[in-house]
Amino acid sequence: MEVSKFASTMQRGYFQKRYSGLSQDDYRRRDTAIGMRRRTKRKPPKPDEIIQILHEVLVEKHPYSFISKKHRVSMMAISKYVSRAKRNSKFL
Repeated sequence: MEVSKFASTMQRGYFQKRYSGLSQDDYRRRDTAIGMRRRTKRKPPKPDEIIQILHEVLVEKHPYSFISKKHRVSMMAISKYVSRAKRNSKFL
């Protein structure tokens, strides 16, 4: 009897926390969960960012997965930058 009474009062989202203090712009910011889910394309990294990524890979020997999360670039893109840098003798 108590279960049916509880089920009748329960609505969708009953157990979710309410965030009433956030404005519409706060929801769209990049660091919020909603902003991260929006799937907007990120601009390609600038040359100084690419050099920083390559320094972390080639000199400091950090793993690709760590750097890809830090710079928000795919591991395949990091691999492409590294292979291009290794092929270019002027760069190294």
